[in-house]
Amino acid sequence: MSEVAAKGKTTVKYDSEFTKKVYDMENGKWVRMCMQCGICPTTCALKDKMDISPRRIIQLIRAGAKDEVLKSNTMWLCTSCYTCACRCPRGSDDGCNA
Repeated sequence: MSEVAAKGKTTVKYDSEFTKKVYDMENGKWVRMCMQCGICPTTCALKDKMDISPRRIIQLIRAGAKDEVLKSNTMWLCTSCYTCACRCPRGSDDGCNA
């Protein structure tokens, strides 16, 4: 048994292919472009209901933490209001008028 398992800690599996798959998705460019400024979690109307902030989700995707990302309720609570995208300093090509 490894030292980590002996101390009762869980081992986290990282999947670099998961990160690549997300980047290749239609809106994966936003994950790649994110500069971790913190605008998305502060502007989200549902941030208090999410177990992990949108900012942290992006960090986890980049780290390849597939299981942790998919277990989170964050993506499933998103209402696609695009407030985060409209306020993103990287810009939005969604035609935001906000």
